[in-house]
Amino acid sequence: FLLKKPLHFPHHVLPLLVKMRQACQDYNALEIERSSHSLKSSSGNIGATELTRLCSEIHTAARASHVSQARETLVKLEIDTEKLDKPFFYDWSTSSEDTFPHIYGSINLSAVVRVLPAR
Repeated sequence: FLLKKPLHFPHHVLPLLVKMRQACQDYNALEIERSSHSLKSSSGNIGATELTRLCSEIHTAARASHVSQARETLVKLEIDTEKLDKPFFYDWSTSSEDTFPHIYGSINLSAVVRVLPAR
């Protein structure tokens, strides 16, 4: 998805993404439902409407125990950082006590090498 402004998510978002990915791998519908609901709220609070919509789809699928459908909605982008037209840094996460990649702005489509299932 493309964003019109840089996102500055609260520090708890990265662990939510990790939880949701793990829950998808484990076919844990309840945890997918919980984490997608929290991420939907966080993204809605900062105006990330496309992410909010995707989280809503994942939440609805998980609530109906359609884990395979939720898994299909969650994807991983492989990005060539040399082709990005926005700044890219590794930022520090206080919640995970590790660095994570952060793109300051929208991801231009020419930088996306592949779209993979987040399995």
